[in-house]
Amino acid sequence: MMPSAQRMASIAMIAMLALLCPAMPARAERVCIPLVGRAIYARPVTWGQVCHIVDGDTFDIDTDGDGLADDRVRPIGIDTPERGECYYREASARAEALLLGRMVALERDKSARDRYGRLLAYVYAPSGGWFNGIMVREGYARVAVYPPDVLYIPALQAQEAQAQAERAGGWGACGW
Repeated sequence: MMPSAQRMASIAMIAMLALLCPAMPARAERVCIPLVGRAIYARPVTWGQVCHIVDGDTFDIDTDGDGLADDRVRPIGIDTPERGECYYREASARAEALLLGRMVALERDKSARDRYGRLLAYVYAPSGGWFNGIMVREGYARVAVYPPDVLYIPALQAQEAQAQAERAGGWGACGW
């Protein structure tokens, strides 16, 4: 457990980032999973600025503030179309609109990295938006289950069911 002064400083930093970082675009539905309690007490997060979007479900992050990519991140539980597949460009553009240049919090599940060395994480904007959930809910991504990283799979599956019912994004455009 962190000492009280350090805990208060962490709370103050999170609050400051929430106020200073740009909010998510008006189009983004706030798909939220409570984060603040876990970020400080039970489930540590890593903060960083997204500096490059590879595609809809992979991006690079700067965690030390030097402007250079320190790690490649793969959001847990989602899969977006690959280059050449239906809705690839749209999913990549949406990820860019939601993340590029923004400070995000990365929450781990059980595995630290995938077989390609990418950091596995649930991704949150300081505004409270849950990137993984937004991409699924808006139909830019489908749920992908890779045990043992299954903490929020039920929440993602609920978002996917809603997107399917509404034929959102790739569900309507590509007939996923």
